[in-house]
Amino acid sequence: MGSDRVKRLRSGFIALACAVPMVAAGSGGAEASPPAAPAAAKVATAKGISHANELGSRMAGYLSDHPWAGYSTSYVDQSGNTLYVYGKGTPPAGLVTELAEHRGDSTIRYVAAKYTNDEMIAEAGAVLTRMTKAGVTPQSVRPDNTGNGLVVEVAEETPGPGTARATLDAGAKSSMPITLEVRPQQTPVPISRDSDTARYYGGALIMRTNPNGSKYACSSGVTVFYGSAPNRRYGMLTAAHCGESFFYTRAGRFVGRTHKINTTADVQMLRTGSGQPYSNRIFNGGWNATNSYPVRGGGNPPRGLRLCISAGKSGTLCGLEVIRIDVISSNGKGPGFWFRDPDTVGGCAVQGGDSGSPVYMPPFSDGSVTIAGIAVAGDAPPANCPQHPIYPGDHYSMYQLGFATRISSVLAAFSPPVGLATRESGAEGGTG
Repeated sequence: MGSDRVKRLRSGFIALACAVPMVAAGSGGAEASPPAAPAAAKVATAKGISHANELGSRMAGYLSDHPWAGYSTSYVDQSGNTLYVYGKGTPPAGLVTELAEHRGDSTIRYVAAKYTNDEMIAEAGAVLTRMTKAGVTPQSVRPDNTGNGLVVEVAEETPGPGTARATLDAGAKSSMPITLEVRPQQTPVPISRDSDTARYYGGALIMRTNPNGSKYACSSGVTVFYGSAPNRRYGMLTAAHCGESFFYTRAGRFVGRTHKINTTADVQMLRTGSGQPYSNRIFNGGWNATNSYPVRGGGNPPRGLRLCISAGKSGTLCGLEVIRIDVISSNGKGPGFWFRDPDTVGGCAVQGGDSGSPVYMPPFSDGSVTIAGIAVAGDAPPANCPQHPIYPGDHYSMYQLGFATRISSVLAAFSPPVGLATRESGAEGGTG
């Protein structure tokens, strides 16, 4: 879509890609020295963010590597410096030990839940299908904040609470308790660093060419892989709504073409098929940054966590708060999470051109980061986002709310499932 307007999709999401003119080359990325051993690393927290934020990051990473079937949901209470972990049954001893060893001055609360996350996600999808067949289209369906049922979000335009409740019950027919939440109408828009060089990093500006010769900008996500050495294959993620195409840097360097795509998770994997190298690093800094972080792993973020985005147009934005998790949108897209800048009036979450960007948890002291998801949409314009000097956007393609597909859903979106390229996985990046 053009940078002077947004494209309203049937899904209700506002795609954050944008059309841009052809321009000259800019800054690229450079490999940094290998980081120190991550086992000894601590999260570098910003002012105003509690130590519980580190615990939330550690929990997410641990559960990604050691899934707990009984896990339900989680919440970081920044003001109370407390991490709440909700689950069905006894939490794994390894998780309890991991969090206790890094507790510091924080409090950890383990709270019993009635349903697991998997059970609630499955039922949320089923409820959405039944409601749609019954002629009722909510904004989204998600697990509640305590693991004891579901939340169906409807727009303010829906008839009064009594009518809406009756319509909901008629369509949902769920065995799980359902809470009805009325919110302002949300119309999330799909979202599109400057000119990267091989080995390609995440968070860079990438482009495809439209039939009329104009350029459509998005952002690279993270490097993933499938298969085993010596036949392992690498690729770079971006958003599916950026289109099935060939993607290049602003200077015309070939990044890759669509290899695998999943429109429900709104992600695709780019490969070159000719040995083009990809890195396990993401950019850190402004629109023309050369600094970067290595990826140490991935994990779904708890509600209340403060995190960052590394985006092609916006650059690095941090202090973003996760406000709703495990959300399935009205057309089935997701599950994902909403995030915002809670500290600034009109603060920026994403803008057009940021689609496909990695959303990540605050870096550990060794500079490594945990990936939380891939940004695919935004809502609530206008916002005061950083202006890219070559591709300036208007404030109505800048959004106070961002939406990202959670990382577990991203990795499971392909067949076979893919893994994150990290030092720990034995796959730090390689040829496509």
